[in-house]
Amino acid sequence: MTLRGPARAAFATGAAGALWVLAGYPLALRALPARPWRRADETPDITIIVPAYNEHVALPIKLAAMDDLDYPRERVQVIVAVDADRELADLAGACDVLGIAVSGGTGTDLEPLLHRCAEQGPDRPLAVTLRPTGPDLDARAEAVATVLGRARGLASSVPLHHVTVTDLDALAHSLS
Repeated sequence: MTLRGPARAAFATGAAGALWVLAGYPLALRALPARPWRRADETPDITIIVPAYNEHVALPIKLAAMDDLDYPRERVQVIVAVDADRELADLAGACDVLGIAVSGGTGTDLEPLLHRCAEQGPDRPLAVTLRPTGPDLDARAEAVATVLGRARGLASSVPLHHVTVTDLDALAHSLS
């Protein structure tokens, strides 16, 4: 079967495109001068956030992969965000900052959770992310105020790095 007219042109165009993608473009890249991504005075600090929910098997593998990064270790901050699972907090012992997700409004579980996480590494700061719950804005704002008050009280006894609130409307309402 021979191709004629538009079919031949379509085939030639497709073959040329495939040849460019598979051979031409890689050769063109090799011809360009190297652009090093790493310059001593321009290497930025980076933060890697590793969310971990029920990741008892995968978390140690992920943290080990962070050690294999081709990036200056002093420029990398690893934050592991865990839920209220004690075993997972134990596994996250190799990270720089341990992130804790708190949902609700009373913050009663915050103190034992922060102390438990602080035991994993006394030099490692803790970060709390709060997702306030409640039937309306006033209830969520009260939850934010309660948890922030508890966090301020705990800041002297645990290395609390920062508190993040996911409901900005409730945060603004609690501050007004």
